[in-house]
Amino acid sequence: MSRWLWLSFIFLFIPQVVWASEKEEWIVQVRHTSDVRHLQPYVVDTIGTFVKVAVTEEERENISRLPFVLNMEKNDIKRAAVDDPLFSEQWSLAVIDWHIPSLTSMNRLIGKQMIVDGREYVYDGESFEGEHIVIALGEETLSRLSVTVDHIEGSWRIQVKDETGAMLGENEGELARLDVLLSRPSSTVHLYVMAPNWTNRPRIVELKGVNHVIVAIVDSGVVQHEDLNDHVLYSVSVDYAEKNVMRMIRLGMGHM
Repeated sequence: MSRWLWLSFIFLFIPQVVWASEKEEWIVQVRHTSDVRHLQPYVVDTIGTFVKVAVTEEERENISRLPFVLNMEKNDIKRAAVDDPLFSEQWSLAVIDWHIPSLTSMNRLIGKQMIVDGREYVYDGESFEGEHIVIALGEETLSRLSVTVDHIEGSWRIQVKDETGAMLGENEGELARLDVLLSRPSSTVHLYVMAPNWTNRPRIVELKGVNHVIVAIVDSGVVQHEDLNDHVLYSVSVDYAEKNVMRMIRLGMGHM
């Protein structure tokens, strides 16, 4: 009797283990939330009409043919780009208990020689005060400069010019961080930080320079996601529709 029980275990249990190991995760978009119930045996998680399922290749083919399935794609794992100076600002990494390394040196302005209001200065990432900042870039190419100040008292402005005084970019707003997309390379840039109507002079808590690909997204809004997060430059967004909802977001992105 024990022999038959052992054979039953081999033929019934082992194939089930092999079958389970062949399952892969897929994201399925259905027409209506009520359609999710038809996928219930395979469901891992749901968000509205998007369903994460764990299925074999045969099951995937069957599901993809269902009339209420709009789209189906592999649930590939996305990884952060560790060579990106904005890596440490990706909001989702703390959720997965990621231990963030120190990437301060990835800011291309760290260690650069500067003249701040006539005084020589080597930028080390610490906060400082300054209205006219001359940055010696040499062969370094930047696509964007970002300035973050310690407080807001209303609108303030930044301008970036080359060594001849020609404008490379400017921005004005009431956000704590203003970004300037640089129109062309320059071996030396002059950064002007202006807040003429403020009672207290702004202190620059971060000066950041990156050289990223510029991507424009035309949409009704951007959902917080690890692929976007701090890459979204709200201060340079342009509203082409209602003047009060951002319709275009420019991103400075590294490799993803």
